[in-house]
Amino acid sequence: MSRRRQSWTEAEDDLLRHLADSGTSPREIGEQMGRSESAVCNRMKVLRISRRGGRVRKYENWSEEDLAALREQHGEGLGRVEIGERLGRGRTSVAAKARALGLWRMNPPPGTDIEAEAGDPVPKRPARVFSEIERRRIWRFLARGDTLADIARQMRCEVADVRRIERLAKGLRRGRDPYKPG
Repeated sequence: MSRRRQSWTEAEDDLLRHLADSGTSPREIGEQMGRSESAVCNRMKVLRISRRGGRVRKYENWSEEDLAALREQHGEGLGRVEIGERLGRGRTSVAAKARALGLWRMNPPPGTDIEAEAGDPVPKRPARVFSEIERRRIWRFLARGDTLADIARQMRCEVADVRRIERLAKGLRRGRDPYKPG
């Protein structure tokens, strides 16, 4: 029986939460509730229920305890995946919150003795200087239609560096050209 364009009731929302918490797939939930799989997925999104890696959890704001645990575990040198598993959050969420707190990086390079305090600005990486041959090679890749990410991978550099060269190629440079003397 199809329930096309019918509003969700509180009882259905509760049943959806219960079934999602028990690990039932959206397709199976839809069959049980007489709804389509896409309707179930959309309602889960409205109710802020996420399915990641087989577990279902609601999105939650970061509590002070979570923030303290993030700072402590980051200080111990744990990676974002390990911290996320301990806090029950995704690695991208952990990385974004660490950046927002001003923690230097999730995994600083070995041999770095810089300790970042919360609120300290993240130091910017200096721009890479390309040789004339490298710039022409990048321009050929751009003319060929390669993506910035592909070019950066081939040139073994950051996408931001390739984007800067792309601006120079298009004549959209801002400020002084780092390649011109004087």
